Amino acid sequence: MSRKNIARSSAALMLIASAAFAQSSAEVNAGIQYNFSSPGARSLARAGAFIGEASDATAAYANPAGLVNVPTREISLEGRSSRFVNSYSDRGHAFGQPSGMGRDVLSGIHAGRSSDRVSNLSFASIVVPLKRYTVAVYRHELANFAASASSQGVFYEVGYGVQRQYATVSSLRLRIAGAGVAVGFRVTPRVSFGLGVRDYRSTISSITKRFETAGLFGDPDYTRLNNIQTQHGRDDAFGMNAGVLVDITPKLSVGGSYRQGFSSPVTVDYFDVLNQRQIPRPTRFGRFNVPSFYGLGASIRPTDDWSIAVDVNRVTYSDTTRGFVLLFQGEPRYFVPDGTEIRVGSEVTLTRDRFTSLPFPISVAFGAWRDPDHSIRVSNLDDSQSILFRKASADYHFTGGIGVLIQNRAQFHAAFDRSSRQTVVSLSAMARF
Repeated sequence: MSRKNIARSSAALMLIASAAFAQSSAEVNAGIQYNFSSPGARSLARAGAFIGEASDATAAYANPAGLVNVPTREISLEGRSSRFVNSYSDRGHAFGQPSGMGRDVLSGIHAGRSSDRVSNLSFASIVVPLKRYTVAVYRHELANFAASASSQGVFYEVGYGVQRQYATVSSLRLRIAGAGVAVGFRVTPRVSFGLGVRDYRSTISSITKRFETAGLFGDPDYTRLNNIQTQHGRDDAFGMNAGVLVDITPKLSVGGSYRQGFSSPVTVDYFDVLNQRQIPRPTRFGRFNVPSFYGLGASIRPTDDWSIAVDVNRVTYSDTTRGFVLLFQGEPRYFVPDGTEIRVGSEVTLTRDRFTSLPFPISVAFGAWRDPDHSIRVSNLDDSQSILFRKASADYHFTGGIGVLIQNRAQFHAAFDRSSRQTVVSLSAMARF
């Protein structure tokens, strides 16, 4: 590579490491997942569509106005296991035809894929109804994400002949969790409001190591380290959530939910490697931005044992690139469009009145939802950074689950959420006392 192109490539690669919320098909930052769906296995089974009903302890986060529907003191716990499939630009030839020399034989950008798993206690809450209002204390995990990548380096042409990205080995870990307090109160027999405050701790850590190749067209040489980028951030941030719930008829309710986004600092370090010595560049500082959430939901109950829920949510993913760390001049504009989630779910309860052989009533739920593309991308598709920051497609999820209802005292639910990029298995338990 020429010195100018090495600098431009370094800029693009460094930007990948420095993007605090970098949901992209490029490198290890591809596909960071948040947990904007309502917590609990019961909600997950119905695609997270819960704003218009919010009838249990998970309402503390989903829609605090629904806390008034909890009849007595209630405790709720949920654990999740998630598998993430990370897709990133691995090899191939962008902006032209391959030269046919060495590794440069594939047309277009070919993606690599990696798989990472995490498990966690994702939600816990205690709800206490009082005379005029209901109070909930809860812990919620907004994100628990891991990703890794190992790329061979994409060839490209931008006016200086054939160039090549460095081969990389990368890993990333992100966790956002915290505690909150929410209060729901009934204004009229049909209208309730809720308000909450949350304190989340964000922790992000990533490392990207870049390696030389055996000549421009040769194999990656993972013994020849060229540079290292690291990203670290750890901070607490407060935010609020609010909700409203309206019972239009005994069989139809609608609700709204708002969850405030927040921001925390991120430190980006870059080291050149020369003769196995790390030469640091000046530390840069950026911002980790978690988007805000606006949701509307409706719950229709054709019968006492059957409900259908629909949520439409707007997420301000455009907040992502605020505070973006730019290391070099002449880079294109980076942006992310806001996105709209559409969630549809249904739940049917099989009671002992109709199924006498059942030891307990059983609920069966299923649903589907659309996760919009919120990858970081560049404004100039002819720029070499577009190899790494590329538009992706929306991700379609299918969900299902089952629950056991023990009188009016306890519930146990198991659920799954499956898409091409993520698989989640959830177990939750609820007890009233």
